[in-house]
Amino acid sequence: MHLREQLAAVGVALLVVAATAPLSAQDPPEEAYPGSGMTRPEIIEQLSGAERGTTALPGRGREIYEEVCAACHTFGETGNAVGPDLTTLSSRFGRRDVLDAILYPSKTISDQYAVEIFTLDDGSYASGVVVRETPQAVFLRTLDALDTPFPILQRRITAREPSTVSLMPEALVAGYSLDEIDSLVAYVLGEAEP
Repeated sequence: MHLREQLAAVGVALLVVAATAPLSAQDPPEEAYPGSGMTRPEIIEQLSGAERGTTALPGRGREIYEEVCAACHTFGETGNAVGPDLTTLSSRFGRRDVLDAILYPSKTISDQYAVEIFTLDDGSYASGVVVRETPQAVFLRTLDALDTPFPILQRRITAREPSTVSLMPEALVAGYSLDEIDSLVAYVLGEAEP
């Protein structure tokens, strides 16, 4: 067998192995976000570079923050404390980190904000961030119970497990343009208007 034939045989063997690999071992292809027409990695790459090609308007970023982020995050005096406080974000994280957290909310979940899922004795489920636990009850913070955590009686809990999904929804900024996503990041990082 000549070298060319050997290489062709190896190539065919690799194609067969790749085609028969379990789907769970292969990452699904990224889909383009409707507002930008780009995939998440492309958005991160575009908006984390020095030459972004966008117009970031922190004033518009504030509007977007109030529309989609303030329900769960505080920034200064605005918002709710379900998720992390974003007030000092710029002192700890860079633009790429912030974009990664927005576009991949379940990639890294802080223990402090981890969601737990409870199976109850009637077959129903409850989930939220555990804020307090006593021998009688577990108290959960949910979007419906921001100020007064929701109690679940310990005797009703039949199973309990951590969620691998963040409370922050996937595709939260999917309907926004690149300029708008860039404006949101500029606002939470405290960047000045151009």
